[in-house]
Amino acid sequence: MQARKRFSLGFAHLKLIVISVLILFLLVAAVWRARYLMRSMSVVAGNASDMRQSMPAAKLKIVVEVTGADASGLIHGTLLEKKTEDRYTRTQTPVIAQSSQSTKMVMGKTEDVHQGAVVHITGTRGQ
Repeated sequence: MQARKRFSLGFAHLKLIVISVLILFLLVAAVWRARYLMRSMSVVAGNASDMRQSMPAAKLKIVVEVTGADASGLIHGTLLEKKTEDRYTRTQTPVIAQSSQSTKMVMGKTEDVHQGAVVHITGTRGQ
C-alpha cells in the first residue's frame, strides 16, 4: 500500500511539473512574439523630418490632428510631433491620408474621424 501511495504522489508531482513547464513555455513564447511584433512596427515618423526622409512605400506610424475628412475616406490633417508617451505638439506639416472600407479602426468608427479629432495612423507612405 505504501508503494502505491508513493507512486501516485510522485506521478501527481510529475504532472504538476509538466504543466508548469508548459505554462512557462507559453508565456515565454507570448512575450517573444509581442517583442517581435513591436520591433516590426517600430517605423515611426515622430516629426516632420522623419516623415519627409521616409521613402515612398515605407511603413509609417504617425499621429495626426484632423482638419477635415470627407465621405470618400480622404483625411486632411496636421502632423503631431511626439514629445513624451502621452504628449504631442502641433507642427506646420500637412498630412493627407486615404482610408477605405477595409481600413481597420481600433477604437471607434469611420464616423468618429472629424475635424479636431486626433488619430494614430499606421500605413504605407504614398508619393
